[in-house]
Amino acid sequence: MVLNGQFDSEVESRIQKYITQVANIRLRTENSTELFVMLWGHYFDTAWQENQRYRTIEAQHQLGLEEMSVCSQSIDYTVFRALHLKTIHDIDEMAFIKAVQAMIRSGGQFAVSGISRVSPDRLFVAAHHRPVYVVKRRDTSDFMVVSDINAALGLFPQTLIQSTGKAAQADEGALQKSMIVESDSFHSDVRPGNSWFRQASRSCFNRFWWISMPWTSRKFLPGFRQPPAKTR
Repeated sequence: MVLNGQFDSEVESRIQKYITQVANIRLRTENSTELFVMLWGHYFDTAWQENQRYRTIEAQHQLGLEEMSVCSQSIDYTVFRALHLKTIHDIDEMAFIKAVQAMIRSGGQFAVSGISRVSPDRLFVAAHHRPVYVVKRRDTSDFMVVSDINAALGLFPQTLIQSTGKAAQADEGALQKSMIVESDSFHSDVRPGNSWFRQASRSCFNRFWWISMPWTSRKFLPGFRQPPAKTR
């Protein structure tokens, strides 16, 4: 789960009170990410239990065994119609959307992505007044969902980032040294925009090519599946 944004403090306080005093869930931190995860999970558990209860009532009615039950047979048809024939995957997605809607009730900026509670190869993404990019490496199937395009560097190993930074600094140092040693005969443009420096920089950074796809839809992005891992 990754969450980024600014929320209305009153809304966040109400959600925290609901989670801790109504749902009786103990929070380990005051982090907004944990708050969202617990709200999503509570909505999912509640909706799934209601779905199963309605299935039980329906089965009892079809078999004519209503008198065998010791529990209530009443049905809230608004909830019943929302959950009728829904799979566990559908309810997981519904719970995620409901949690997002609760967090943005009074506006603010918000972007969140999380792996499905029931399908580890399915990812949910939502945003409110924040940009979202789906970034994929050109040379692999690795991808990220980010609201800050600079965060796409997370697609690459930290050792590669550090070694590339050192190589780029070495190239710039070599350029500056050539300016000093050959100052009398070196008459070409030696600014970082010249062709030599551009070529050196390109050779350093060509490993960091990626494809960026901005998400512009005004609707919730439905869960999409990651490609299955390859086995060796």
